[in-house]
Amino acid sequence: MFVSAFICGNFSIDKDVIKSILSYIPVNLVVTLLVFSLLRLYSSVWSFASIAEYAASIFACGLSTVIMVVISVVTELIAKKQMFSIKDAAYYCLYFFILLTLILFVRFGYRFLRLAKKHFANREAVKVMIVGAGSAASMLLKELRSSEKLTKNPVCLID
Repeated sequence: MFVSAFICGNFSIDKDVIKSILSYIPVNLVVTLLVFSLLRLYSSVWSFASIAEYAASIFACGLSTVIMVVISVVTELIAKKQMFSIKDAAYYCLYFFILLTLILFVRFGYRFLRLAKKHFANREAVKVMIVGAGSAASMLLKELRSSEKLTKNPVCLID
């Protein structure tokens, strides 16, 4: 929230904006946690993050941002402040992209680190050929690639 306000404010933040952000942080935190929980982002296994996880993260960040915009507009209407402006729209767009970037970095960064660790650990692994390319071979290939305890590196499948 502070980063997007800092960028939208031409790299400075007014004291009123800081007060406003500080008052919205608890609400934002609760809304974001609820949205992420309802979309089951906390029940997925990060090491198997996929396109579905990516899409769910985009949707969750978007929904969280939209809910925060609605709360902001309703709060401004109740307080009879100025209505939603272009600057507010830019702020929330930046907030969405920063939130999405951080969420995806953490989730997919973990997967990337696991893959990098596995890649460097497999340099000493014995290269193997899998005979048969059916569903059993597919399961074996997946297990060989995902397991940290197995030291075999499948290099080809023959049917």
